[in-house]
Amino acid sequence: MTEKVKIRLPVNRENPGDNEVVVGLNGRFYKIRRGVTVEVPRAVALILQQSEEQDAATLEMIEAIRDGKQHQG
Repeated sequence: MTEKVKIRLPVNRENPGDNEVVVGLNGRFYKIRRGVTVEVPRAVALILQQSEEQDAATLEMIEAIRDGKQHQG
């Protein structure tokens, strides 16, 4: 059996119409509503965590380029 974990995705205040996130894993799709605590397989939570980390890294790179700094990747 797949281990489940509880997660809660923050509400996107900048885009109120962005009410849910869809995550695909092994041919299954999970529609996760923002602002609601739900149980998902641990692998789905990991996908969301890695996506958030990648978004943060991308934002840092964009800001560095905008500020004229060299990316130290």
